[in-house]
Amino acid sequence: MNRRSPRARLISAALEEFSTNGFTGTTMEAVAARARLSSEEMAEHFSDKRALLSAALTLRDRTVRDEVWEGGAGEGWKGIEAWVELMRNNQQKPGTVRFFAELRLLATEHDHPAYDWLRGHYELVDEVVARAVETGIKRGEIRAGTDPAALARGLLAVIEGTEGRWLAAPQEVDPVAIVRDYVDLLAGAITTESFRATLGR
Repeated sequence: MNRRSPRARLISAALEEFSTNGFTGTTMEAVAARARLSSEEMAEHFSDKRALLSAALTLRDRTVRDEVWEGGAGEGWKGIEAWVELMRNNQQKPGTVRFFAELRLLATEHDHPAYDWLRGHYELVDEVVARAVETGIKRGEIRAGTDPAALARGLLAVIEGTEGRWLAAPQEVDPVAIVRDYVDLLAGAITTESFRATLGR
């Protein structure tokens, strides 16, 4: 997507507005103003706030996937290590993290505008973890029989739980260190002995 196109500017502006004011507090007019577009120009791309929210959430997920797990960074053990980098990136955006933490809970209701996104979000997590595990097994880095679905659930639980503690007490919690410790524990549980030796663990 051309990030300078009107549609891309609207999506970027929407994510900023949603992160600051939540879904209810965000207006289409505010998004248009932030994107420096008229309401008429916005209407050419998005019919309502639900469509705008869906586009913003989907783009953010894909952007994070491409930035953190692109190419070799998403393969084998590197794909598991990348979860530390994800937390490091998230630490720089507390407003966005808070918005997504609240949204994940609200979006469990079937009539919530982000319900479909939430299901797709979890599928994306499963996808990146499965890719890492599959290539890791082929390379002899990760033990055969490692369950990618169980691993994805565990990683996501640690990320989301850590973010909650960090948002509640940012001066007391080091989210990157917590995820780093968890990934180190995984190294001892799911990597092969020969590969683990190269990690120095």
